[in-house]
Amino acid sequence: MNEKLPLYEKLICDIKTKIERGVYRTGEKVDSLNQLCQRYGVSKITAIRAIDELQTLGLLRKVAGRGTFVTGMRYEEQELTGYPELKSIILFSKGFIEHSADSNFAKQIYNSIVSTAYELNVDVRVEHISESELYGSTRIPFTPKPEEGVIALARDTVIPMLYLFTDPNCRRVLVDTSVAGVPNVLTDNYDGVRQMLEYLQSLGHEHILFAARFADGQNFVNENERLEAFINLSAHFNIRGRFVTSGNFEDIFKILRQDDRPTAIFFSRDDPAIKLATDLRERGIDVPGDVSIAGYDDYATRGYELSTHTTVKVDTAQLGRSAVNQLRKAVDTLSRVPLTRRVKSHLIIRKSCAPPSGTDALDI
Repeated sequence: MNEKLPLYEKLICDIKTKIERGVYRTGEKVDSLNQLCQRYGVSKITAIRAIDELQTLGLLRKVAGRGTFVTGMRYEEQELTGYPELKSIILFSKGFIEHSADSNFAKQIYNSIVSTAYELNVDVRVEHISESELYGSTRIPFTPKPEEGVIALARDTVIPMLYLFTDPNCRRVLVDTSVAGVPNVLTDNYDGVRQMLEYLQSLGHEHILFAARFADGQNFVNENERLEAFINLSAHFNIRGRFVTSGNFEDIFKILRQDDRPTAIFFSRDDPAIKLATDLRERGIDVPGDVSIAGYDDYATRGYELSTHTTVKVDTAQLGRSAVNQLRKAVDTLSRVPLTRRVKSHLIIRKSCAPPSGTDALDI
């Protein structure tokens, strides 16, 4: 912070910077007054003045009894009377649960939806969507009743089924992806990236390569958020961050052959991270002795071993529970309502990361 500025203006500038860089994200709660006072060494009067100014600027919003939030698409929920209780869930998938490479990941979410619904005495039925229906002229074959809700286990390949969700009176939610204007439940990618970068930095890594879009069946919503988070947060933590998005492992090898190379590689998905670690070991490179490798999701397809792999675990069970709970909430179509629910992820420390041993070029 600029030492020449008054204390409250320093606080304003720092919070604005954190919002711009994604440290504080839309809809997230910022530190309490006591936390701000302790962190910045200011009085409550100074902290209150800064928060009030940021609220005037439209960057923050104080909610009585709850705290102060970054403004955006998250608003107070509507307290409506006479709203019908959720009785049934229609779960759409593109044959996704059975057939895709990510089917087990989807099954974890599906099982959570079903078990949560069972606990609430809510029925669930599955409707599969074919490719012809996705790209043809088919429309939803029924109108959901007020007591029915619709969930889509949607990845990028099923976004064209948006027509299923165009009626704002329909209770609906997308899981693990997003489409503008449609309620959705997503993992908190910024927080997950933050946890990994803090961990790698604690080991001594100051030069980190991020690799995105190296996996089949990738979810570009998550991929893009994780890349954006890496760019913003590596700058915030004063980490020398680089990234590769070509999907070509040779581009990573070229970087590792350079002097002053990255000492850690953080992938947006687990499969390519484990593949690279395997390839490097076959070439005589010690992982993590020569280079640390980490991933994201805590999920690997058949043939990839997670037991020694450091990663960020996506809470698939909570994604399913949150989707069901989202459907149970009242929706006032004349008011803006929360569109995105974020589910925390968790750092899983295993054996693929260690303190850096040097930055000399690797012989690969």
